[in-house]
Amino acid sequence: MKQAVIIYDGNCGLCSRSIQFILRNDPSAVFSFASAQSKCGLALQAEYAIDSIAENTMVLIDSGVAFTKSTAVLKIAIQLEPVWCKFAYFGLIIPRFLRDPVYTIIARNRQKFFNAEVSCLMPTPEQQKRFLD
Repeated sequence: MKQAVIIYDGNCGLCSRSIQFILRNDPSAVFSFASAQSKCGLALQAEYAIDSIAENTMVLIDSGVAFTKSTAVLKIAIQLEPVWCKFAYFGLIIPRFLRDPVYTIIARNRQKFFNAEVSCLMPTPEQQKRFLD
């Protein structure tokens, strides 16, 4: 797998907003995307023994390694264009046992706090190529 793949919950407003943010800030097209509910998303989760929906996590598969929770988010942010995203390097210094509980609290409440009036993404033809079925 050449490109890094982000597996996200296709029914989550926060996830949808996150994917839209990544698309706007990833001009080099580093990332491809697979909904956790799609055939590709399910196959990747089976291959890496991850149930992203049950674990309330976004998954980053990069160079044959699956990253979850806060590590996935920080590794994604590091590769985005805005300079302030590079500060995510400092987040990786914090041990996972401290940062993952914060991620888990947000993930467990994402439907409650982030689903109001989510606008559907209408990807350009170029962006559409980055979504795996």
